[in-house]
Formats: sequence, C-alpha cells, structure tokens
Amino acid sequence: MKQEILDYHVDKMLKEGTIIPIQFPYASPVVLCRKNNGLPPPDNTEAYRFAVDYRKLNAIKKYLQYPVPLIDDLIMNIPHTETMSALNLRSGYFQMAVNPSAIVKTAFVTKNGT
Repeated sequence: MKQEILDYHVDKMLKEGTIIPIQFPYASPVVLCRKNNGLPPPDNTEAYRFAVDYRKLNAIKKYLQYPVPLIDDLIMNIPHTETMSALNLRSGYFQMAVNPSAIVKTAFVTKNGT
C-alpha cells in the first residue's frame, strides 16, 4: 500500500513538472509522513505527505550565518508597515526554484529508481 502511495505522489509531481527524472551517483531516501489532521482516512493517497530525508546532506552542508529577526521587533514594526501580505504554500518546499547547479543535491531515490 505504501509503495502505491509513494508512486502516486511521484507520478503526480512528474506530471505537474515539479520534479524531473535524473541519474546521479548519490541520492537521498524518500519517506511518507502521515498528515496529523486525521483526514483523509489512512488508505487515501492524500493522507500522506511526501518528504525527502536530507539529514545526511545537511550534516555536511556549510550554512551561511544570518541573524533571524526577533519576533518582538517584527511586531513592534507593524504600525509602521504600509504593505503586508499572506502566503499560503500547500506544498511549500516543492514550490521553490532550485539553482541548476544545486539540482544534484536534491536528487532522491525510490524503489523504482532516481
């Protein structure tokens, strides 16, 4: 059943153009995470979130250090703000464009291949 759900998500992302088939010598594994809202029922393909386990990549990645603004500072600046926006990302991670030179780092593998 889980393989069918995984295949569904991969096929859907391929059709949407979110992912492309590639061949690289290394790739990260895929996991299915049950959505915590309890809906839809567990046998439904939409009950699971497709995720890539990048822990090994993150362990060797060097991060640039940028300070994160304090929430209190952001709230204090609201009265001085002229424009505000809201952003609803259904599948936020997969909506970000990837620099072509970084595509090799985003490769994932399933039982059907990369």
